[in-house]
Amino acid sequence: MMNEETEPSSANGGVKFFARISQVYQSLLDQWTPHKKVRWAACILCIFVFLLRVFIMQGWYISTLIGLICTFFEVFNVPVFWPILVMYFITLFCLTMKRQIKHMIKYKYLPFTRNKPRYEKLNNVQK
Repeated sequence: MMNEETEPSSANGGVKFFARISQVYQSLLDQWTPHKKVRWAACILCIFVFLLRVFIMQGWYISTLIGLICTFFEVFNVPVFWPILVMYFITLFCLTMKRQIKHMIKYKYLPFTRNKPRYEKLNNVQK
């Protein structure tokens, strides 16, 4: 009988790879855990760079900034059922694309090649 040790090494290759990545990641976390001041300084630096980007881009990422701030408060840490997120995405997509979809319908734009008119090349047209 075959046991688990006789399986081909290619089947375990992926598992070993991700296990090694997990070990390296955990090792890095363990090394950085005692350095509170350095971690907070790096966090503040990243936030400063992000805020500078928001300022330079004239508030383009303001909703992301609000989301970033909300992550610091436990009251916003609520579990979300994934189908609700899917419906939320579909709703946002429909609301934001409403104008573009109306424009496409108005001018009969067909994004696919099916049912599009085909024109002859100028070389084939008789004079």
